[in-house]
Amino acid sequence: MDEIALEILDFVKVKGSLKTHVMRERIVSTIADRLKAGIPAIATLAKDLELLKLICTCVENCVDKKMAAQGLDKKEIALSIVKSCFPLMSESDQVVVAGQIDMLCFNGLIRKVALRKKLWRWLTSPKKKD
Repeated sequence: MDEIALEILDFVKVKGSLKTHVMRERIVSTIADRLKAGIPAIATLAKDLELLKLICTCVENCVDKKMAAQGLDKKEIALSIVKSCFPLMSESDQVVVAGQIDMLCFNGLIRKVALRKKLWRWLTSPKKKD
């Protein structure tokens, strides 16, 4: 059934709130999956501020001004990623995480990665052979 829905989305162009929802869910699932695959024993890092900073930096670099203008809230996306990585997190811990996100934003600790740094990594990365 899911395959049929994905085929329909490939042929039908989504607009408005549905497009915003699809973009939000793709960002959340992509970042959460990469974190789970890339960080061993991520379950032990539920209250780690460095992990939260990494999540917020990833969201900052994924959501551009055009997406934000369409209604994507970066803080809400970061909280969704945290909830996806740590499904057993209590409501009080989620409030603490939301406060930590605000603190990171207020103190200017979340920044976009510079274009030259992205370009340098792309140029120096090993090329895959087809």
